Amino acid sequence: MTISVRRIIRKFEWDTQQMRESLVENLRKLLDQAVKEGYLSTEIRSQGRRQIREWSRLAAYISQTINAILKEYDEKEIKRRLEKIEQQLQELSKKRGQKDGEVGTEDKQSGEET
Repeated sequence: MTISVRRIIRKFEWDTQQMRESLVENLRKLLDQAVKEGYLSTEIRSQGRRQIREWSRLAAYISQTINAILKEYDEKEIKRRLEKIEQQLQELSKKRGQKDGEVGTEDKQSGEET
């Protein structure tokens, strides 16, 4: 299963507190996957330093977004940040030949795609 940033954005419309908790949990999973992809890029020298920088930049931006969600609640700003993450992820996924905006990982608690 995969995490789709577009699906995270749709979850944005849930009950505020419940949504924030779920959003942060999903972004943490996405962050973990971005970090893993960055490490894989360092192991595969053909990926190059630029690929490593792009995954690192995505991981840093996801972390900043999590912090913004936890500190304050500005719906427009959070949605803008999520859309930027989606755009960056789509660019990186295209380079790896994956489906747009998805990073392979599973939601083991619910067993459903997130």
